[in-house]
Amino acid sequence: MDELQAYQRERTRAKDEKAEKRRSSRKDYLVRVVAAQLAVCIVLLVGAFLIVRTNPDAQKALRDAFDQMLSEDWTLQDAAAAFRQIGAFVFAPADAWPGADGQEAQTAQSDANTQAADGMGGVDETLFEGVKAPVDGATFAPCVVSVPVVRPVEGRVTSAFGYRIHPITNKLGFHRGMDIAAGEGTRIAAAYPGKVQEVGFSEGDGNYIKIAHANGLETTYCHCSEILAQEGVVVRAGETIALVGATGMATGPHLHIEVRLGGVLHNPAWLLGADNAYRDAV
Repeated sequence: MDELQAYQRERTRAKDEKAEKRRSSRKDYLVRVVAAQLAVCIVLLVGAFLIVRTNPDAQKALRDAFDQMLSEDWTLQDAAAAFRQIGAFVFAPADAWPGADGQEAQTAQSDANTQAADGMGGVDETLFEGVKAPVDGATFAPCVVSVPVVRPVEGRVTSAFGYRIHPITNKLGFHRGMDIAAGEGTRIAAAYPGKVQEVGFSEGDGNYIKIAHANGLETTYCHCSEILAQEGVVVRAGETIALVGATGMATGPHLHIEVRLGGVLHNPAWLLGADNAYRDAV
C-alpha cells in the first residue's frame, strides 16, 4: 500500500513539473515575441526618422502610398505586391527618390549633351505579384540572330531590359526594351533589313516605328522626334528610319528599342550585342 501511494505521488510530481515547464516555455516565448516586436518598431522608427531627415519628399511619397493602401479594399496578393513596391522604393538609390537632390539637379540641367547622356523613359508593365520573373509575353532567355546587326544609334545604355524603378513614376515595373541615350535629332538606323509594319504615336512611347524582319523577328523604335520611313516600305539594314527625340514619357532624348521574336519580348542587348558597348545591359 505504501509503495502504491509513493508511486502515485511520484507520478503527480512528474506531471506538476511538466506543467510548470510548459508554463515557463509559454512565458519565454511571449517574452521573445514582445522583444522582437519592439526591435522591429525601433528599426521602423529609426528608418522613418532618417528618411524624413534626408528627404522629406520621399517620406511624403511613402505616406501617400500607405494612405492609399488603407483607403482601398485589398486582397492579400495586392497588399504583398504593394509592400514589395514600397520596399523597392525605400532601398532604391537615393538619386532615384522623388525630389532627391541629384534628381533635381539633373532635371535643372539645360545642356543638351548632358540631357542626351541621361535620357530614358517609356511605359513599364505593371507588377501585381512582385515576383522577379518575366511578365507575360517576355523572356530572359538568350536571343541569337545569325545576320549581322547594325547598331541603331551609338550611345550609353541608360535603362536596361527588365525590372527597374521608373525614372518618372518612381514605381517598380518591367521595362520592355532598352534605352540608349543620344543627342536630339541623331539618326536612327534599321538594325536589320525588313518592312515597316507600323508607324504611330502613343502617350508612353511617343513617335514609334515598328519593322518586321524575317523569321518572326520584329524591332520597335520609340520616342522619335521624327519618323522618316513610311508604313509599308522596305528598308535596308543601316538605312535611316527616324530621328532621336524625347516624345512620350521621357526624361531626355534617347532611343527606346524593343525586340520581339515570335511575338515574345527579348532583351535587345543580346542582338545589339554581346561584343560591344551594350554588353553590360545583358
